[in-house]
Amino acid sequence: MRLKTLHCPRCGAEVELDRKHGEARCSYCGTRSYAENHKPEQTVVVKAHPSLWIAIALAVAGMFAAGAWFTGESVATAPPVVPAVVGAVETRVPVVEAPKPPKITIEIQDYTPARLVDSDGDGQDELLLPIERNEGGTRSDHFALYALPSGERLRETAAVAGPQSALIAVASRRLVLARRDGQLEAYDLASGDVQWNSALGERVAALCEGPRDTIHVTTDDARELEVDLLTGRQTPVRTPCKLPLAVSSGRHEPSDRRDYRAPHGMAAFTCGSVRVMGSQDYVVPDACRTHFKIDSDRLEGMVGHAIWAYSAGHLVFGVRTPGTYVPSVGLLERGKWKWKSEVPASNPLQADTGGPRQVQLHRHSLLIGYKASGQQYLTRFDADTGQRSWTQQLASAPVALLQRDDCVIVHMRGSVLTLMPSGDPIASISSLED
Repeated sequence: MRLKTLHCPRCGAEVELDRKHGEARCSYCGTRSYAENHKPEQTVVVKAHPSLWIAIALAVAGMFAAGAWFTGESVATAPPVVPAVVGAVETRVPVVEAPKPPKITIEIQDYTPARLVDSDGDGQDELLLPIERNEGGTRSDHFALYALPSGERLRETAAVAGPQSALIAVASRRLVLARRDGQLEAYDLASGDVQWNSALGERVAALCEGPRDTIHVTTDDARELEVDLLTGRQTPVRTPCKLPLAVSSGRHEPSDRRDYRAPHGMAAFTCGSVRVMGSQDYVVPDACRTHFKIDSDRLEGMVGHAIWAYSAGHLVFGVRTPGTYVPSVGLLERGKWKWKSEVPASNPLQADTGGPRQVQLHRHSLLIGYKASGQQYLTRFDADTGQRSWTQQLASAPVALLQRDDCVIVHMRGSVLTLMPSGDPIASISSLED
């Protein structure tokens, strides 16, 4: 006799055979099964009720139908299976990062003063500044145009070679450079492109104003030329330089006593006579006496260093006298002071002595820079009344003072400060990264 474990044919649970009645009843699903003996040994055969076989057949048929549907759906939607390759070596593609763009730094230069120019003919002046561009360690010189009063950089010229040693002038929306090797070069300020390059065969002594769309050039060998600013064509002329825009170092004519700090077209002269000695020996008379009939040494309380014709009188720049030579300014009318003031706003004895050096006049707004106790200052007077409106401390000595109706511009070493006419700061242009 071999023992076998009996299981319910319907649910698979273990059942116990009732030997007395020859049947087994499933305690889980209630199915009755019957036992049958076989020869040569007693074998227990479990038979299910006929109704159970019908249920099982239907269930199996349903499972086959469901399996067929699932298999078809899987074949349609499942991705293809790629058989694994035994011994294959995994290859990794290195990720290459895109190179970073080079760092660009713009630095304000001071080898030539800033200028106000209408580069595009819209009637609004922009600020022209010398800059140095450092792109990934490669340096180049340019001239950049900035919007005012915001200080936004608009555009710049192509790279300029060696502008520090060149004579630089602006005329008819052209930036003109006269190089030491006798080359004359012009840049179009509207586009920044090189307009033309012309060889003079001689160094330039002075760049001067010329007729419309020309610039007058005086060379070291005393040739006088008119150069067309559109083409660079040279034309010899007999007329000498009348109004210098840039003069070579050491070539300033001693008899020229004009004060070029004054607005264009204003009669302005430096005072005092000059004796010239050398191959020629002569005396240049006092231009203030000659042109204005004013004795700058005999003014009440001041010695005049420069006099400008202004309104119905004359603006006088000089030093206080007697006593310490504090920088002073005043308006003289019919031989009497309409107003007179020391330039420093406070502690005049701490100011550097000597006449005002940085002076700029726009309409009736008079700007004067001065130094006191080691600090640089800018002060503003009303040229008509002498009323001081404000004083502003500066980061460094001004290279150029400029004014428009809506702003004041101070070009300093490495930076530019723009102010409201009231003296309140608007913007600062300094070294920056693009």
